[in-house]
Amino acid sequence: MLFGREDTTFKEMRENSVMDWLKEVAASGDFVNECGAKLTMDYIKALQDAIQEEKKKSALKDDFLKRLKQKK
Repeated sequence: MLFGREDTTFKEMRENSVMDWLKEVAASGDFVNECGAKLTMDYIKALQDAIQEEKKKSALKDDFLKRLKQKK
């Protein structure tokens, strides 16, 4: 942790590298690779959205349990 927050430099570099590569593959002109790259980018986006939704649910659950614990 750097200054109280997690260092995500490697994760961001890896994600950007993969997305750049998929964009290059999508622009290659080969129909199969183009469709596969677009499908993969959509899937990654769907997974990221699902992760954010689960984080929201987890935060709500944690807040509820915290309030429940305070009542006791």
